[in-house]
Amino acid sequence: MNNSTLEFANRLKFLREERNLSLSQLAEAANCTKSALSRYENGKVEPSLVVLRRLATYFGVTLDWMCGEGDINSRKYSQKYDYTVVINNLINKNIPVEKLELLVELLENTSK
Repeated sequence: MNNSTLEFANRLKFLREERNLSLSQLAEAANCTKSALSRYENGKVEPSLVVLRRLATYFGVTLDWMCGEGDINSRKYSQKYDYTVVINNLINKNIPVEKLELLVELLENTSK
């Protein structure tokens, strides 16, 4: 097993466990088999590009991050996923709506 296969295996398992998904749940969501996911997570086989893209899209991460680029803890999100993750993190931290609205206003003003 080479380093990129091992890195992909670790990241796939990391993402699945982070969302508290079983192999069966992820297999259904990613349209692949539970046994294939198990082999990916154990580094026994590498997924096809089609499956890799499906998994990256499902988790909202970039292909390069999924394949081992950069540190596992500095996840690269696909662009549309970025905003959702950031907003959900703020909501989960119980940031009041008023402060979130001010943040949006500030960001809108700085991007002009």
